[in-house]
Amino acid sequence: MKLPTKIANRDRDLPNVNRQPQQQQQPRSPPSSVSSLSSLTPSNDSKKSSRVVHLRDAQTLLDPEKVKQIKLDFASMAEEIYLHRTNNAANNRFAIRKVFDANYSAMANLLARCPYFEIILAHALILRLGFRAQEVDWTSDMKDWGAMDCTRVGKSVATLMRYVQKGDACVDSWRIHYPQLNILFDEVVGFEESMTVICNNLIRDNKFGMFFRVSVGALLSTIDAGE
Repeated sequence: MKLPTKIANRDRDLPNVNRQPQQQQQPRSPPSSVSSLSSLTPSNDSKKSSRVVHLRDAQTLLDPEKVKQIKLDFASMAEEIYLHRTNNAANNRFAIRKVFDANYSAMANLLARCPYFEIILAHALILRLGFRAQEVDWTSDMKDWGAMDCTRVGKSVATLMRYVQKGDACVDSWRIHYPQLNILFDEVVGFEESMTVICNNLIRDNKFGMFFRVSVGALLSTIDAGE
């Protein structure tokens, strides 16, 4: 069949191109290194679930035997730290950092919640007669505590120790005075045991606290006798 002249001329003037529809190009797959990296990046859902697990009480995620061993390890680290205790905060911090570095995997959970806990512990180890426990903003987060806040929390141990005779009682008073510390007690397995060991040793060696308790007891006895 012969085409009309106009259509034939139009087709003749068109460039010689392939009139078949082109297939849509598929996007090239990324290099193996990129794809493997993207597979390691957690999704929003996985991040959310990991936060839930991260904030849950760690004791529920471990079997009893493992929990018991972790508590023993923390108590052993506390004994090692106290063995190098001095009445100088800088020296204490250096000794604490050495123990933390040698046991980094065990300390990671603690330091993730309180990055400068070594400053708190360095001042808590100093034997002194504390006059008052200084306040820290109760709405603050331990992750945001600076050197001053950590120093106040650490020094308060000596003050609270004056009124008790056992380490666990001192630890209870400490966590009541600074409610932010409850995160460490609730979520870090072995933290309470380690602090109880340190407070027991401090009460035994702190003659200032013993002198204060004896003096207060003698004064109250004198007042009662006078009445």
